[in-house]
Amino acid sequence: MDIPDVDRFLIDLNLCGAQYCKDGRFRFECFPTDSDGRWYIAICVNTRETPYRIENSEILKGDEVLAYLKNFEKDVIELSYFRKNGKVMTLNSNQRGFCSGCKFCGVSQQESRYLASLLDRDLLEAYFKELSQTCNFEELEEIALCTGCFPEEKYLIEHLYDIHDVASEHGFGGEIKFIGSELSRDGLKEIARKIPDFSYYFTIEVFTNRDIFLNPKKRVPLDEIERTLQFAKNQGFDTSFLYIIGLEPLEIYERGLRRFKKDVTRFPVINIFQNYHKEQEKHRVGKTLDYYLKARKIAESVFEDTDLKPRVWECYRSLWYSEYRGEKLDYDLQTFESGY
Repeated sequence: MDIPDVDRFLIDLNLCGAQYCKDGRFRFECFPTDSDGRWYIAICVNTRETPYRIENSEILKGDEVLAYLKNFEKDVIELSYFRKNGKVMTLNSNQRGFCSGCKFCGVSQQESRYLASLLDRDLLEAYFKELSQTCNFEELEEIALCTGCFPEEKYLIEHLYDIHDVASEHGFGGEIKFIGSELSRDGLKEIARKIPDFSYYFTIEVFTNRDIFLNPKKRVPLDEIERTLQFAKNQGFDTSFLYIIGLEPLEIYERGLRRFKKDVTRFPVINIFQNYHKEQEKHRVGKTLDYYLKARKIAESVFEDTDLKPRVWECYRSLWYSEYRGEKLDYDLQTFESGY
């Protein structure tokens, strides 16, 4: 099955980044010239060799304009932002910027727009009250906590309870999602008592060399991750995992997908490895576009006998944009809106 040209371009753009007059990472709405679609993506600039450059709100390759850009801005850490046309809130209430970081990640060195933490319930209540002036909590489908750095699991659970309770006071009745690696089976038992509509997206990131790539708190053995995700499924929770494509040989990637396929109720979030800094490029195994196109087809083959497919709003540096296995994706849902 052929991969659409627009998907090839957006995959390659995520892989290569672009040349630009400023350094850093930038996010924007991207309107490829050979498509009537619009995608929201974020790329690194000036960190590796690339055929692309950004000038005058355009992406060019040589003299050819490949895409027009809107809402171009530096990618900074937000306390919250909204995906899926405002239906899904991502909450960064424990300041991901304070994380010591894994070797493939540059978030810990990104600029934070706000320095506040919302772990104190009074601060969370004040923040949600402010958000409620522009956000209808009753219409939210999901609040995703995308943050780590909790000293102990009990503090994470307390914070998830606070998010659930305070959001419910504003009429929220949707799903609470945790993206991380700090919830154990005992913790999930606690969650099940109070938050019935819950999902756990485990940040696996890599299947091998986990002691090299990951900070110590994330080095959960793969056997334990399997048991944890299975336990979460048995509690009635939705499950998935995050993986960084580009750091391992494709045979390891395929073996890992097949291993965890039985443990997920949603398609895994597969992020293209981006080198936030030039020195991170040494970690890249997948150096060419062909590697990522093969990775895309491998995942489609692994999940062929399921009804799972990418949820486009969950990933801004995906292997899928306009189609999955020939089926059109709802890419109009891939949006970004800063919270506060």
